Amino acid sequence: MNTEPTSVSPKVEEQINSKIELDAVGPSQQTRRLPRVHSLDAVRAIAMLIGLPGHAALTFYTQWSGIVDQSATAATHQVMPVFFELFHCFRMKLFFMMAGMFAYLLQERGQCCYLKNRLLRVGIPLVAGVVIALPLIETMKGFGRARTLAPSASIPWKVGIPRFESLEYWSQLAPHYLWFLQYLIIYSLAFLIIHRLVGSIGGNRRLHSAVDTCFARLCRSRLLAVILMFPTLGVQLLTDGALFMNESQTFIPTWTNLLAHSMFFGFGWMLFRHLDRLHDIAKHWQFHYGVGLFVFLLTVGWPELWCPASQAFLAWTFSFSLLGFMVKHASGSSRVLRYLADSSYWLYLAHVPLLMYIQVSWAHWLLPWWLKFPLLNCVLLMILLLSYDLLIRGTWVGFVLNGKRHPTLLGGFVKQKKRDRQKK
Repeated sequence: MNTEPTSVSPKVEEQINSKIELDAVGPSQQTRRLPRVHSLDAVRAIAMLIGLPGHAALTFYTQWSGIVDQSATAATHQVMPVFFELFHCFRMKLFFMMAGMFAYLLQERGQCCYLKNRLLRVGIPLVAGVVIALPLIETMKGFGRARTLAPSASIPWKVGIPRFESLEYWSQLAPHYLWFLQYLIIYSLAFLIIHRLVGSIGGNRRLHSAVDTCFARLCRSRLLAVILMFPTLGVQLLTDGALFMNESQTFIPTWTNLLAHSMFFGFGWMLFRHLDRLHDIAKHWQFHYGVGLFVFLLTVGWPELWCPASQAFLAWTFSFSLLGFMVKHASGSSRVLRYLADSSYWLYLAHVPLLMYIQVSWAHWLLPWWLKFPLLNCVLLMILLLSYDLLIRGTWVGFVLNGKRHPTLLGGFVKQKKRDRQKK
């Protein structure tokens, strides 16, 4: 395992250095001139997109969609949980870290801009998800349960539609995969208030300087994940709750999960304030990845090692490894990564009902699971990308999700073909 520090690419170094040069500029001017750090777009996209195969894996060994895929074997029940946990142990923590970074950038543009952005990009999707996505999920679960009871019958998906007028439906309603939007709203408001309060008493430059120095030293350490593991464990011990568990099962967050995830949001908030510290995290991405993989494999071989300490450590070390890797290798502008970053929000918000429908429909198709699983993911991704390009990217929905409308990929291709014909 190579643990030698690695250099950061010149492109991201130029982007970070430009941020440093703007420190003396006012916030409104600074945010207009700050170049886009493309590696952060890539990290944001990956944190969202790896949730798709992760959720698809659940359908092969749990009744996540109301039915277990009938192609599952004993090997499936061993492989799929490991595959799921490998990404689940850090994916949403990394997302919250990225959300904290972008939230700090937004608040520099002004409080009104910040609140408007959070309302459009978080509040509206949460309401739409509760009204549209969650009823579809319950319908798909009912469809799956019906197919479990009558596997040979031709059952329409409509049989799964729940009784929306019943009190039981609303009393048992859970946020499911939309729980992160609820947490984002809480963090966005809380950190804005904290930032304003700290700013109002910010005359003590020595205090600010001391905090900045401590944060810089922290980011330079190879033991960054180990150090941050302890306050994360402290949250779990003080609140006496399950760490990183059951977030999707209730609209009332537990203090354990709310505070533990807020540490990643807060770290991202501080990291964008000290964007030059990306250098230090990128230097040690191989170390973070190597140690994290070693610990993860230990927990696979000895399940009793899967405890709050290993969970907290893996969440931090894998987050830093992926962040550092992308800072080093994906710092340049890429149309593919930018398109995936723009589409990733829609892909994640829309994927669960569609995934459940495909999985329930295919549940009794006895194709080998190692073929069905990648095929399921390819079909899911293809449909979602087409829906994004045709129905979302250039519409008002795209404006809500991405902050502005973008020209569609297929539309641009058609226009280019017309231009080529006219030239001929």
